[in-house]
Amino acid sequence: MKASLITLYQRLFCRPALAPLFTRLHHLSLRGLGVLNAEGSLATGERWLMRHVQKHFQVRVVCDVGANEGGYTRELMTFFPKAHYHCFEPNPETFKLLQHHLKSISTIALYQQAVSDHVSRTFLYDFADQAPLKPTQPTATLASIHRQIITDFYHQPVKRYPVSTVTLDSWAKSQTVKAIDWLKIDTEGNELPVLTGAAHLLRRQAIALVQLEFNDLHAYTRTFFKDILAALPGYHFFRLLPHGWLALTDYRPLTHEIFGFQNVVALSPKAFQSLTAVTTK
Repeated sequence: MKASLITLYQRLFCRPALAPLFTRLHHLSLRGLGVLNAEGSLATGERWLMRHVQKHFQVRVVCDVGANEGGYTRELMTFFPKAHYHCFEPNPETFKLLQHHLKSISTIALYQQAVSDHVSRTFLYDFADQAPLKPTQPTATLASIHRQIITDFYHQPVKRYPVSTVTLDSWAKSQTVKAIDWLKIDTEGNELPVLTGAAHLLRRQAIALVQLEFNDLHAYTRTFFKDILAALPGYHFFRLLPHGWLALTDYRPLTHEIFGFQNVVALSPKAFQSLTAVTTK
């Protein structure tokens, strides 16, 4: 019966003339699954996540990797005012703005460094001053360690900044930080190296919650969602929706390898137990 219905559907609807309709429906379906909802923290599900965690989990140490000018940290502080925050932003121009917004707060430490999988020096690439899209990015929101993000994805002329890199493992050791309750990563395609550089912390499951973006940029850095899963052994994965989250279980390329904007949350077993003990809508 099922095979017959599929055959009938194919005969009736699998036609080139209907492709625009199905393309639109496909985009709408992706939004319903937590993909492409990039219109602010309400649409991305970040605000829901903050509220949910506030009710059920104690957050004491936060690492904001790719802090930009500090908007994410400022929003987190409204939910977790007693936590200690560590903000990493390598772009020198953007770091000045980060300092302007957050330097005077005693519970926040700022680091003008890129976080990656090695301790060294490299280059951060941004839109050149004469780039057509530069006026839309006054705080270098889209800067990346990967040059091809600027040149191949955005098709913009590029400028570069020399920056130092640090791993979360080396930083945690130097700062005697034994555990991180909330790790946010927004590094324009460099999320996997950030996780690789935190391998020791992750093996100990010393990072309770990881929030990161997975998007079209990862096609250019040749990063699969499967790689993200492998970097977080034992963690439970969710995709955020505006009013909740969807569990990502039983890896399948068709359901997991979606190269479009999405907020992904990975929980350690302890955090998973605390944050899923209640039924959420």
